[in-house]
Amino acid sequence: MAQAGVAEPEEGTPRRAQYDLCVNALVLDAWDRRDISFVGTSTAENPSFRRLLNQLKLTKPDVSNLDTSGSGGG
Repeated sequence: MAQAGVAEPEEGTPRRAQYDLCVNALVLDAWDRRDISFVGTSTAENPSFRRLLNQLKLTKPDVSNLDTSGSGGG
C-alpha cells in the first residue's frame, strides 16, 4: 500500500480500519485470481476498492506543517 501512496496508519484509528479493509480486498482479489491467466484481455478493477483507496489517499494526515528541520525550534 505504501507504493500506492498510503502509509500504514496507527492501530485503533478509523483510518486503520479502512487500511485493513483495503489490504484484505487486495488479498482476496489475488486469491480469487490465482489460477487465471489473462491473455489479450483487460480486467476490471473493483470500484468500491478504488473509492476506498482514493479516500485513504485524500484524507492522509498532513505532515507538511510539521517541523522536520531538526532545529528544535530555538
